[in-house]
Amino acid sequence: SRPKLDFEDIVAMATVNAARALGDETRGCLEEGKCADLISIAMPDTHISPWQALAEATEVSGTWIDGNRVY
Repeated sequence: SRPKLDFEDIVAMATVNAARALGDETRGCLEEGKCADLISIAMPDTHISPWQALAEATEVSGTWIDGNRVY
């Protein structure tokens, strides 16, 4: 059987590992000196899985582009 991926593994695949695969060491993680484009969402309930929270999210509570908050 195939190994099960946890939430942290999947996030790393979509962020830091994706940036490395593209040869871009300036992106992929939140670290001083690196570019950061991200959003924060209002969590509907703290007692559900992160995936369910993302699926049920209806409100973006913040947006940052190149590390600068724009919303």
